[in-house]
Amino acid sequence: MLHLDFKMGFDRMERALLQLSGELRAKVTPTALTRTSVAVRKDVMAEMPKVFDSPTPFTVHSVRYAAATLESRAAKVYISDDAAKGLSPRSYLGPEIEGGAVASDLRPR
Repeated sequence: MLHLDFKMGFDRMERALLQLSGELRAKVTPTALTRTSVAVRKDVMAEMPKVFDSPTPFTVHSVRYAAATLESRAAKVYISDDAAKGLSPRSYLGPEIEGGAVASDLRPR
């Protein structure tokens, strides 16, 4: 059992944390990554109305995240590619994120 005493010095606490079993570290990492991606998603959604002129709720809520797993050990925040009609949010937000033309501008006329 790990006992942390916050009165002890940082060096001792760091050594104690490094003694955690590999299995526990493996479980903690995906949780930390997922919580980080959830926080990033929330921040991006809060920033969108400041950057874009009156974005629709559909656009703001198109920011998604994928949780980390023990196997993947990777979480991601991304723009949804779902669209019931018209362009997907990834299509029209892509140029704002990466630069370039909107997908509708690339279609032959």
